[in-house]
Amino acid sequence: MKANYLIIPSHILAITIVLFAPSLMADSRLYGPVPYVSFSNSPFNGISFTQFYLEDFEDGLFNTPGVTAINNNPGGSSLCIYGPGGATDSVDEDDGIIDGSGLNGHELSACSNDGGDNYGTTFIFDKDVLGVFPTHVGIVWTDGSKTAKTKFEAFDASGNSLGVIGPVKISDDSFLGTTGEDRFFGASNTDGISKITLRDPTGYNTLSIDHLQYGMARNSPTQISGGVNGLSSLVMKATCTNITTGNTIPVKVKNGAAQWTCDNTGLVINAGDSIKINLIATGTAK
Repeated sequence: MKANYLIIPSHILAITIVLFAPSLMADSRLYGPVPYVSFSNSPFNGISFTQFYLEDFEDGLFNTPGVTAINNNPGGSSLCIYGPGGATDSVDEDDGIIDGSGLNGHELSACSNDGGDNYGTTFIFDKDVLGVFPTHVGIVWTDGSKTAKTKFEAFDASGNSLGVIGPVKISDDSFLGTTGEDRFFGASNTDGISKITLRDPTGYNTLSIDHLQYGMARNSPTQISGGVNGLSSLVMKATCTNITTGNTIPVKVKNGAAQWTCDNTGLVINAGDSIKINLIATGTAK
């Protein structure tokens, strides 16, 4: 979206305009199963986010904000963080060495082996805590029943399914922390994701999970920009305000430059936001 201003023969222009970022159709996508030994394997690696959280449980806590995990097994145990040692199956990189073993890291699993991977684990996101629902959510399956297949499902902001991956067979024949079977499953949706579920239908063991990751991608639906015509020796000062979010950022415009954009200020602009631009331009009328 671009605004051009034609200057009448005067030396100073002061103007305020309000624009509306056009609304876009929601765009959604499913990811996986993707082989995963470190965050570098994540489809979300390299995406620009306004907020992003990676919960690897390596501090022994599940403490990233705005998310709750639920064991879907009726009457099943609570969820616990395990490791290092024992039959822990963490993402390979979490112990500092990629060596085919997840025994020395941490994982999220049921506190007791209740056979709950048939029912799986659901992660529910809190819009009030996060400000908005995340646009990208991913999880890494690290272990489960040897013979069962794995199924992933994501849900939009209204609780409607965004689609299902699987059931797909990814498990090996070991409960000893092997990492060659570890797989990333995820989803993205421009209108937000309220929850995801990961399970092993027909499973009989405990589901092991790691590297929960979620964030809000920068989403500028169109460039918010403008220009001034009719002045030489031009000096401009401008600010861009996202009225919807309340954020205001000054625009850096080089002396003599006749064009500017709000996007390059770092102002986050989402589809449907109201944008206010204050502009003062001085120069010599041509």
